Amino acid sequence: MNKEPKKYVFNNQNIAVGIVFFLLGLSFTTWTSRVADIQQKLNLTDGQLGSVLFAMPVGLWISLAVSGWFVRKYSSKSVAVWGLVLYHIILVAIGLSNTTIQLAVSLFLSGLFYSAVNVSMNTQGTLAEQKINKPLLPFFHGIWSVAGFIGASVGTLLIKSGISTVAQFTIIASLGITAILISKRHLFYKPEIERVGKAFAIPEKSLIILGVIAFFAMICESAMYDWSVVYFQKEVYNANDNIGIGYSIFMAMMTVGRFANNFLLGKYGIRNLILINACLIFSGTLSAIIYPSLTVSCIGFGLVGLGISSMVPLIAGVASKTKRMAPASGIASVLTIGFIGFLFSPPLIGILSEYFNLRMAFVLLVVSSLFIGGLSRFLKP
Repeated sequence: MNKEPKKYVFNNQNIAVGIVFFLLGLSFTTWTSRVADIQQKLNLTDGQLGSVLFAMPVGLWISLAVSGWFVRKYSSKSVAVWGLVLYHIILVAIGLSNTTIQLAVSLFLSGLFYSAVNVSMNTQGTLAEQKINKPLLPFFHGIWSVAGFIGASVGTLLIKSGISTVAQFTIIASLGITAILISKRHLFYKPEIERVGKAFAIPEKSLIILGVIAFFAMICESAMYDWSVVYFQKEVYNANDNIGIGYSIFMAMMTVGRFANNFLLGKYGIRNLILINACLIFSGTLSAIIYPSLTVSCIGFGLVGLGISSMVPLIAGVASKTKRMAPASGIASVLTIGFIGFLFSPPLIGILSEYFNLRMAFVLLVVSSLFIGGLSRFLKP
């Protein structure tokens, strides 16, 4: 008879969940670190790039509508494993894209699989929390950010070294598929817990408010993922070969913020913490817009990373504990609202950049941070 794993953080099951978060973060930022290269390869204007980038969040949003149901029916373990395998295959397809249509289709499929894995891995995280009765989602999201920082930094180094996008994507995909197939047996399989509650239901008022906050937070997050490297390339004075450094600093500060999330949440509470995050996004973005030097822009992007860091872990953690819905469905219902912001941010930045410039387009983040701060006052302390 198999013994139950001991109730501490670093058991095999929690390490396997951490690997899922790590692989998704690494592969996602592997793609985003090379956005500027792909733009040049296909000779796209900012407006055209924004339109193509629209394909990924469309896939994300469509997938969110059914991801909770899939997890409830087939288990978060199965969805996480096969979703990651397919996501890595599509990563290579993105690198191989030679036309705008090929890139758009690849990004759409990438969004579908990313969203499915996102919901399933957050469900796995809540199962890990229940196992040891400790808050672990911020820790797991911190692992995602560590992977994101590694992916962004490796991408920056490979750009300088002249390594091709296809070669980088193929290596990451091969490592990712191998890692998930090795570790999949340790993931949680708890269908009796995942099927409790309704697959579809209207979330209560408090979750809707968090979902709208997530909407504005994801406008900022999506803009940073897709446009930060391009921003440094086009708007930052004397960036030269350091166009990826702002994105790397953004990811590093997001990592720091996520690992500090539990301490900060206990100290300030959810309402005050979200307000503080809004102030960080506001001040960081405004600094980079007003004085886009290399130093000031790096500091500004770092502040934005700190501000964004807590948003998704906070929202996913609260949504997973709703009594009216299954955990995966609760997470999916709230993130569905949030990912509308993720959906519209990249193309809107591109359109604003075409009409004005990229610096003025980033005012969208400043406005979004004001809404986040204002909405935080409607949350319970």
